[in-house]
Amino acid sequence: MSLTNVFVAQQGSSGNPKWALPELLCELAQGGDTDLVLALIRAFEDDTALRLRDTENAAASGDRAVLRKQAHAIKGSARQMGATALAAVCEQLELSASDVLVSQLLAYIDTAETEFAKVCGEMSSYSPELVRKIGNKP
Repeated sequence: MSLTNVFVAQQGSSGNPKWALPELLCELAQGGDTDLVLALIRAFEDDTALRLRDTENAAASGDRAVLRKQAHAIKGSARQMGATALAAVCEQLELSASDVLVSQLLAYIDTAETEFAKVCGEMSSYSPELVRKIGNKP
């Protein structure tokens, strides 16, 4: 079985794929680094929560440079972790930071927070036992 087939994204009720463990993290798990995989998931959750808060504060205070920087950072880590919808919203936020109304920026941030909550819900299903099971796949 190829690594890309280890975790096929399940279909949500809306027909959209849910988050699944990215291939690189599957490789790490299969290499025995299950604790590292779990640590990366938790670090992503913790870091992104802080960055989203900082993004919202930057929008409220009108600090568009900080907003753009935080959106860029979230976009990159979200892509690495397979959170593509979150990455796409943050890319829009980053590109729009200089030239849209604050109300639109806050709408992007709200959407990013919603996508982040969805991803965290999916990530929470990856228990140590499940990641270890992935690591034991041939």
